[in-house]
Amino acid sequence: MCKSKVEGGLGIKDVKLFNWALLGKWVWRCMLSPGMLWAKVLHDRYGRIESFSNCSNVDRRASWWWKDIVGVLQQGNFWLDEKTERCIGDGTMTRFWENKWIGGVCLFDVFPRLYSFALDPLSVVADNGTWEGSTWVWHVNWRREPFVHEGRSVNTLLDMLQGLQVISSRQDYWRWIYDKDGVFSVKSAYLWLQRSVGGELRYSSDFQLVIKSLWKCKAPIKCLVFCWQVLLNAFPCKSLLQVRGVELDNNFCSFCSLFVEDPLHLFLMCPMTFNTWLAVANWLEVAVVFPNSLISLYLYWTNLGIYKKHSHFLRVVWVSVIWSLWLHRNVIIFQQGTTNCKEVLDNIKLRSWKWINSSVPGCSFSYTSWYYNPSLYFS
Repeated sequence: MCKSKVEGGLGIKDVKLFNWALLGKWVWRCMLSPGMLWAKVLHDRYGRIESFSNCSNVDRRASWWWKDIVGVLQQGNFWLDEKTERCIGDGTMTRFWENKWIGGVCLFDVFPRLYSFALDPLSVVADNGTWEGSTWVWHVNWRREPFVHEGRSVNTLLDMLQGLQVISSRQDYWRWIYDKDGVFSVKSAYLWLQRSVGGELRYSSDFQLVIKSLWKCKAPIKCLVFCWQVLLNAFPCKSLLQVRGVELDNNFCSFCSLFVEDPLHLFLMCPMTFNTWLAVANWLEVAVVFPNSLISLYLYWTNLGIYKKHSHFLRVVWVSVIWSLWLHRNVIIFQQGTTNCKEVLDNIKLRSWKWINSSVPGCSFSYTSWYYNPSLYFS
C-alpha cells in the first residue's frame, strides 16, 4: 500500500520512513551550516553530529528530539551516513582522518595503525599538504618515522591521495549522492528509503503499465481500488479466502459452480463471465481475442480504439465490467440471487454511461444513445 501508484501501490506514505527522511533533513542542515547559532548550541551540548553515526548510546538526559536525530543516524544500516559524502574544496573544513572524503571511507578505519601515530589525529585535509606553485603536494605529518613494516601502508595511503587536488577557490561541501544536484531533500530521501530499507517489490513492466493507466480512469475511486486489488490477487474471492485460513462451505465459482473461484476464473474464464465480455464486445462493435491473464486483457482491451479518447472510454468500460461482475457475484452469495448475464450487461451500460458523462467535459449523450449505439461516443 505504501508503494507509489506507478509501482502497484496506493501511494500512502510509510510514516516511519517519512519520519526518518524529515529527521534526516535536520542532520543535513546541521552539517551544511555548522556556523549557525542553533548548530553551535547543539555542537557544544552534544558534540559533532557526524560522530553519532557510530555512537552506541546517547546521554539519557538529552532531549527527545536529539535522541530521535541520533536514532535516525543509526537506522537502516546507517543509511544517511552511507549516502552522504564530503567533497573537497580548500580542505580547511574536512578532517583528514575522521571524515569520509576519499572513496566513501574514513582513513582511520582503513589505516588504524597509521592513525595511531599521526601528528594530529584531528587535523584537516589542508594540514596534510602544501602548495608548490600551482600544484598541491601531499605531506602527511607523523609523530615519528614509520617503521619498516608500516612503510607499505604509508605508500598505499599516498597512492590513494595521488590525483586528488585541493581547490583553493572553493570551500569543502557535503553532497547527497542520491540526488543529481547533490542536495538533500525529504522527497529523495523518502524514495530511497522506500526502495532500500523498506524493501522493493518488483513487478513486470506490463503490470506497471496497467496500474499507471488504471489510476487515470475516470471511475469512482472505490471501483479503481477494487480493480487494483483484483490485479494484485488481493481481494476476497473464495480461493484467496481459503489461503488466508477462512473456512468456507465450498470454493466453487458463484456463477457456474463448476470450477474453483480464483481471480482468473471469476473475471475471465467462467462461462458466464466469458459470455459477458463477448456481449460487451458486440455492444461496442469491436472484435476481441481473449488472452489468458487479466493484465493482458486490460492491455488488449484498452488498445482496441484508434485515438486516445477511445482508450479513455474503454478503460471506463473495463472497470465497469469488473465491478458489475463482482457486485452480481455478491448478490448471488448474500441475497440468493441467480446468474443473469443480461442484468450484468445492463448494469455495465448504465454505470459506464454515468461515469463517462460525469467525467468528460461537454459529453451530453443520452443514456438511450449509449445503450443502443455506443459507437457515437467513438466518433
